[in-house]
Amino acid sequence: MLAAVLLPAAATAAAGRRGSGGIIGAAPYVRAALCLVTGLAVASFASDPPRPPRAAAVPAPNPYRVPTLWRIHGASALLVVPQFVVTGFALEHLVNQRGWVILAAGRAIAAANLAGALTPLAAGRGPAASGAGCAPCGSSPP
Repeated sequence: MLAAVLLPAAATAAAGRRGSGGIIGAAPYVRAALCLVTGLAVASFASDPPRPPRAAAVPAPNPYRVPTLWRIHGASALLVVPQFVVTGFALEHLVNQRGWVILAAGRAIAAANLAGALTPLAAGRGPAASGAGCAPCGSSPP
């Protein structure tokens, strides 16, 4: 979402300066800065919580030996890959085919990505609050 907002702004700013390398010249630096900030945030805030000691037990079998988990991962990939492809080409379509200003198109893509990220959270809120969620969430299945 940050890239959808920041990259068009960087491209617009870079395109206005002569000798800056244009749009391509600014994009790698913005992406590198986003990666650096994300890496620092993860290093600062994502910690592995202490786990209580476990008694010596027989190790659980590898869950990937069952084809169900492979099908779940495959279905997830089949859903995610087209989403990224459509998002990537949506900015191009809005700017070149529909005549949108690149900043407005970037903001629209960011808003769509934010809505897409918040929808599963909102959808899971009702079942979790009513106790009808799944077992890993702390409630028993219906």
